[in-house]
Formats: sequence, C-alpha cells, structure tokens
Amino acid sequence: MLYQPLDCSVLICRDTDVAQRTSAFTDDYAKTLSDDPIEGFAFFEETIELSRRFRALKIWLSLRYHGLAAFREAIRNNLRQARLLAELIEKDPNSSCLRRSN
Repeated sequence: MLYQPLDCSVLICRDTDVAQRTSAFTDDYAKTLSDDPIEGFAFFEETIELSRRFRALKIWLSLRYHGLAAFREAIRNNLRQARLLAELIEKDPNSSCLRRSN
C-alpha cells in the first residue's frame, strides 16, 4: 500500500500518559542505561515497539520526504499503466486465455 513494504500501520495517540502506562514494561533485557531525560528516553515505553515494528514510520517518512503530490502522480501513472495493459491484452489475439468468459 502506498508503495511501501508490507506491514505498515498507523497508531495515533492523544494522551501520551495513557500510552506510557499501557506500554511501559521494562525488564532486565530492556532497561535504559541512563537517567538523563534525553539519553535515557526509552521509545518503546510509549509504543508497542517491543512487540511490533514501528510500521507507521515508513509511511510517514515517505509522505514527508516525497509529499502527497508525488503519491497522487504515482497512483495516476499506475492507473494509466493498468488501462494500457488491459488494452494491449484485449488487442492481442493470443491473449484469449486471459479474457473472462461470460
């Protein structure tokens, strides 16, 4: 979807306190090594990162980098290509096995 690798999704959270309470679980294997608020920030305590990948990042970065116009144009091009392929198949006498039977 949207020219991304498989396995993309988005989670929007209004209340970070709820996200922290929901996802905070730091066992010995995942403890932060610093109490510094910047260096010791454990991103996985605010997301479901330890159990699942950060799927939305792929989409967000692509949209930010390329912009919506690039995605719209790519989709228009894909639709144009699909129409062209359908026309070529219809015109090809050897493609009868690909046509639907009514």
